[in-house]
Amino acid sequence: MMRLSILSLALMSSSPGAAVAEHPSGDLPMPSAELLAKPTRHSTPSSLHPPVVLRDEKGAPVLSSGGPVSAAKTCDGCHDVSWIRKHDGHRETGRMEKHDGYLGAGGPEDDRTLATSVGGNCFLCHVGAADNQARLGAIGNEEYDLVETATLAGTGLVEKEGDEWRWHQESFQADGTVASARLGLGRPGSRACGFCHGTVYEDTAPLSLTTDASQRMTDRQGIVFSGQRISDSAVNLAGKSSLFRPWDVHAERLLSCASCHFSPNHPAYSFSKTGPTHLQFDARRVSIAEYLRRPDHRLAKGATKGASSESPQDASLRRCENCHDAPSTHRWLPRAELHLGVLLCEACHVPMTYAPARQEIDWTMLSAKHEPRVTYRGGDPQGFVTGSRPALLWRSCADGSRKLAPNNLTTRYAWVQRGDGKRRYVDLNTLRTAFFDKDVHRPELVKALDRNRDGKLEDGEIVLDNAEKVNVARDLLIAAGVEAPELTAEVVPQEIHHGVSPGAYAVRECSSCHTADSRLGEPTLVSTVAPFGATVRWSADFAGDSSGSLVRDGQGRVWFRPVLAGVHVLGHTRRRWLDWLGVLLVFGAFVGAGFHGFLRIRAARRHGKEKS
Repeated sequence: MMRLSILSLALMSSSPGAAVAEHPSGDLPMPSAELLAKPTRHSTPSSLHPPVVLRDEKGAPVLSSGGPVSAAKTCDGCHDVSWIRKHDGHRETGRMEKHDGYLGAGGPEDDRTLATSVGGNCFLCHVGAADNQARLGAIGNEEYDLVETATLAGTGLVEKEGDEWRWHQESFQADGTVASARLGLGRPGSRACGFCHGTVYEDTAPLSLTTDASQRMTDRQGIVFSGQRISDSAVNLAGKSSLFRPWDVHAERLLSCASCHFSPNHPAYSFSKTGPTHLQFDARRVSIAEYLRRPDHRLAKGATKGASSESPQDASLRRCENCHDAPSTHRWLPRAELHLGVLLCEACHVPMTYAPARQEIDWTMLSAKHEPRVTYRGGDPQGFVTGSRPALLWRSCADGSRKLAPNNLTTRYAWVQRGDGKRRYVDLNTLRTAFFDKDVHRPELVKALDRNRDGKLEDGEIVLDNAEKVNVARDLLIAAGVEAPELTAEVVPQEIHHGVSPGAYAVRECSSCHTADSRLGEPTLVSTVAPFGATVRWSADFAGDSSGSLVRDGQGRVWFRPVLAGVHVLGHTRRRWLDWLGVLLVFGAFVGAGFHGFLRIRAARRHGKEKS
């Protein structure tokens, strides 16, 4: 105690004024300079992980065998790989897609997505220098036993020479191990999530957009996770010079994907969902040692239709209200509790998306590259970008409430077959067999679709827009073994929860919603040219409530026209009975005032006669 007192006096005497002025009695001292310093975006945190022995599928060190590395055999022992695999949401997603009997329940476009999902491995997420392009190359070449080896190409430990991968012994330590710093081992960063989920950009050079179907959130929703200001990007975007906001405010504030999509048994991040109901917080959690041995990989996520019943993580991710006190920060908003009760935070904080998003995916025909016809909403990814305003649809929340949430509406055209009484999409390989002969469109298709008669099909001609073209394609599918092929056209809403703007760029004007022509009633184009005879409907996977209708105009385009059923918005919603009630009330007020005046005048005259 005496030593502590002397040390305290010495510190106070070294800066007497600061000790009294900056830290008055009862206040906590300032944090240390190390905690106040802003961390750099690209710094690799020091790792306590021990050196690693890279092992092949048989458990032998790769330096001895020279064979492909196995992430499972490398990590097993210290980590319970078997348990982790049984508690891995990404592996469950791959199995569910393949179990449908087709490459993705969502349609033929999930071909690449399934490959990247199933091909995931420990190295891809936990190695800082993971090479996703090399990994995708191995998947594309169907070299599935080399996928994990290719993932380590960026570490300098292995290199492809011709058709073979060679391990660089000089890059290993003398005892045959690899230092954890060489691998950059650690918790997954946002970069790793971006390999499959969307554009994640952490560099300082101006950001450019690419068309990558495997990055689903950017490709399907038009969002980018980056702290860079939009005005500093290289995107040819309308009005870019005035957009001083970041692509996503959470990325700007140095949050990562794991800040919300955490491991459910992480001792620091998770909040209990299985404890006693009378506790808001349960301190009884696994130790850090047990967590490192068995980290649950069923990452916290939002509510989704069709989620695995075995996964307790559905609707468990950290939502806006878990971090932000919205009522206290929205006091400027009239009747804030009413607005927050019917609007998801993203409805106002994602007023626009600034990257093009898929509007239509037409798999009823294939281009010369065996690809579908794709149109984008909000501009051309490789050209001029305008951005787009998301459509607002009702969302069923985990607490039982219904709130309006922003969505991108993607229309998907495809062939389906109904063999064995089940509805299945016609897979990509069957489409290739039916429509191509040695990578060239079949003569029947060229004759039916070639409008300019140049003997080949251009991208603008590959549309089944009349009965003759549809019949030719259907006959080719039947010849390829498809039973009773039918056309389908489905609108698939893609909820948008990223690309969040700071408060200054959120919707703040009352006129945005409370006028007759506000965004609440703004129509959204969902289809420009639907295949002939296909009726555009909502996808069966759509878990929300459209509260609107899909309407075809005179030019054959299909629009979504929203109608806010069950909600009255002042200045926007029209109710005929309410209008008449208002008219009657106003008329009644005039009649009542007039009758009251008449009675006063009559009473005054009668009173005057009595005096005379």
